[in-house]
Amino acid sequence: MLIPFKSKAAADFFMLQEHAAPLFELMGKPFTAQGVIAANEAAACLAKLQYGLEAAISKVEDTKESYELEHEHKAAQASVGLKQRAWPLIDMLDKANRKQVDVLWGVHT
Repeated sequence: MLIPFKSKAAADFFMLQEHAAPLFELMGKPFTAQGVIAANEAAACLAKLQYGLEAAISKVEDTKESYELEHEHKAAQASVGLKQRAWPLIDMLDKANRKQVDVLWGVHT
């Protein structure tokens, strides 16, 4: 399912639920069908997300070398990584933090 993300600080974007849920896990925030990251928690969520991404990337890079040696052809194929998927949310959280506005996800009426 596509989840809309909105904030007065940045352009709206959509993310698949299966890609958004792990990012919320890194932030330590439960992922529900809709919710809010309040302006006063945007900085903490951003810091946790960036730290979690760096830790996840380090873990992948540690195992990547041995994998590439065993599977050179498959490793050469491009794929979208977690950091690329997280970029719109990182950008929105950063801008929301600077402007002190909320980030909303899901359908809000």
